[in-house]
Amino acid sequence: MIKNDEYYSAIYQTWNRFTPEWFITLKWNDRPDEIQASRYIRDFKNILLCSMYGIKKCSKLPDFPYRMGFTSFIEPNTEGKGYHTHLHIFNTNDFFS
Repeated sequence: MIKNDEYYSAIYQTWNRFTPEWFITLKWNDRPDEIQASRYIRDFKNILLCSMYGIKKCSKLPDFPYRMGFTSFIEPNTEGKGYHTHLHIFNTNDFFS
């Protein structure tokens, strides 16, 4: 199991090389548990990346850093039920400009 210090260190090392360019918060309507929220974000990232790169299978995506990168954080909602997700998107090569 990765300790929090190691986890955050790895994130900041990535961000030092690839500064986050976009910040997105997704609040799930169906108030999923943490496992379901992580599945939602996996599916969201796969659909977004496949549509951006014009491919139909995620296995055909280029490896990072030859594609856009994501860091995601899943947190409980303030009302205590369900989760929301923060996405930091980097290495976009001005795709959204």
